[in-house]
Amino acid sequence: MGIICPRIEVCESGELAEDMFQLQVNGQKLPPVAGLALGANDRADAVVGAILSSLRERAAELLTVDLTQRYLTLVQLAFPAIVDTVMTQFDAEMLTRILRKQLEAGISVKDLVSILEELLEKKAMGNIEVL
Repeated sequence: MGIICPRIEVCESGELAEDMFQLQVNGQKLPPVAGLALGANDRADAVVGAILSSLRERAAELLTVDLTQRYLTLVQLAFPAIVDTVMTQFDAEMLTRILRKQLEAGISVKDLVSILEELLEKKAMGNIEVL
């Protein structure tokens, strides 16, 4: 989806059945998942699959204003004019809301430069809805 993955920790818990595991992302416990009763390779695949699925489902929740600002800083290194222009038209909070809407719709935000260019075009045409 084009977002930086948050830190993920795997810990044992006596609260779950032996064949269950639970992920915690950004302090939020996700629903328990079965899969540890499988063989070692299948078990690892189950955990990785659950992590990837949870990240995809929650991509919009994981995108913060700070993370948006970090992306803009990285993009600005290669495309300073685009980022400078965008920042005169939109604040980081609005850009975060716009990017979250895209993630909620299942649209990747990986190509941030194209997204920023499109926002500038829409703004120039007066075609930006207020979020």
